[in-house]
Amino acid sequence: MAVLKKDDLMKLVLDKVKDDTSDEAIKFREDVTDTIDSMTVSDGVDWHQKYTENDSAWRKKYADRFNEPSGSKKDSEPALPDPEPEPEPDEKPLEYDNLFGAPAK
Repeated sequence: MAVLKKDDLMKLVLDKVKDDTSDEAIKFREDVTDTIDSMTVSDGVDWHQKYTENDSAWRKKYADRFNEPSGSKKDSEPALPDPEPEPEPDEKPLEYDNLFGAPAK
């Protein structure tokens, strides 16, 4: 698929429409012209440069993650506390009556 300049595209459109002066043909030419013009209007931002800078910054951040010695992260999360030790099992297993507070016999 070729990308044409505005003049070349308009020539193709005019060749297809030729001398048709119907409302549809005029609207078609107008729509094509307006569409091309809206694509070429710049908002004053060099988006390619902006994308390149952003991409470069993120790549550097990603690479720096692996280049820092472990434990030197400024924003590292605090260490988790040691888990509590498992309680030691009771020497005497509980009986059914002891579970619900019934007096031991």
